[in-house]
Amino acid sequence: MADETLRWTAHDAAAAVAADTASLRGQPMTSERRRFQRVSYTVSVECRRVGDPLAYWYKGLTLNVSAGGVALESVFLFEAGTKLELQIKFSDRPEPLRLFGQVV
Repeated sequence: MADETLRWTAHDAAAAVAADTASLRGQPMTSERRRFQRVSYTVSVECRRVGDPLAYWYKGLTLNVSAGGVALESVFLFEAGTKLELQIKFSDRPEPLRLFGQVV
């Protein structure tokens, strides 16, 4: 599976997910060199290219989240610079969180 890191253009939405540490089962990651601390967190995600409403939704998992992005594991490798629409599914919410990001 490919490891993809997205930097959210919807920064506030990603920050809200990362700030919800009470619901996260993982522990903060150590040896972090990124701007924002990442938290290990695995949840189902679907992603597709932005601008193509007929595009296939690829399934994957989040590996970790932060206020600046999320690392994904997916069977499909998107090229750097690709803009994606994501839907993150949480067990306590009826509708997925919809976000937009760019592969870095």
